[in-house]
Amino acid sequence: MIKNSLGLCLLALVLTACTSAPLHNMTGVAVPEKADGEGLTLNQVKAAVMRGCVGKGWTPRVEEPGLIHCSITVRTHSAEVAIPFTASEYDIRYVDSVNLDADGQGHIHRNYNNWVSNLSGSIQQELLRQAYDL
Repeated sequence: MIKNSLGLCLLALVLTACTSAPLHNMTGVAVPEKADGEGLTLNQVKAAVMRGCVGKGWTPRVEEPGLIHCSITVRTHSAEVAIPFTASEYDIRYVDSVNLDADGQGHIHRNYNNWVSNLSGSIQQELLRQAYDL
């Protein structure tokens, strides 16, 4: 009986670890330039970041010039990120989460990294729309 209980505990621990991945912050992601080589303005970058967040189901809020916080809730899971930005680059940094198994040692449920990667892709699409005036 004790052997079975220990085996089940070990199995549960292994299965929990399988959903965990190193938490990835995105840093220094380049903002594309316009076709004529001119850069986007800070307001254009802010607008693109806001639209990119909304496009992937995140809720953005401007905290201060050059800083947007975004949050998302999926069923019982939620995450919050900070997106500091300039006219030439942006970061996506983990702030907090609920039910994503963040362990305080740099690991989180693997879905979080997928959400952030998709968010960055959506922001890039919006930045390209701004850069090419689409």
